Amino acid sequence: MLRPLHPYTRALISASVLTLPGEGGQEMQPIVLSGEMPSPPNPPPGCRFHTRCYNASARCRDTGPELRDVGSGHKVACFLD
Repeated sequence: MLRPLHPYTRALISASVLTLPGEGGQEMQPIVLSGEMPSPPNPPPGCRFHTRCYNASARCRDTGPELRDVGSGHKVACFLD
């Protein structure tokens, strides 16, 4: 089963035509992103998604997360678990 960990991936999947079960078998609700889209040639410091992330913290604005293995070949660059 697909279990996206990064908030941007969750938002992309929730916007797709596919419906995926959420936690406890419930359907995922669409995630509507707000905030300013980062500039690709001039990205913000820290996590490149923090300007639109619904879970961003001060740490995300200051430090870019490292890509880490979370098991079964699944990797994520996010401070959230």
